[in-house]
Amino acid sequence: GMDCIGFVSQYLVYAGVWQEYKPYYPADYRREFKPVKSLAEVTRLCLVIWNNYHIGIVDAVGDYDADRGELLV
Repeated sequence: GMDCIGFVSQYLVYAGVWQEYKPYYPADYRREFKPVKSLAEVTRLCLVIWNNYHIGIVDAVGDYDADRGELLV
């Protein structure tokens, strides 16, 4: 796909997670993927959703800054 939804959906088809493209909005992915409850649960290949406008896939998890409550992905 040329956009975030198309890319993520086609990646999931290619990886064998889905059998076909699903025309989801970003927030719709929560139907099939359990949201994390803490930054400690974030791993490679987690999905990131920005206000139902954009979606991406985490390719690597870096440092956690406890003072700022931030995780570098």
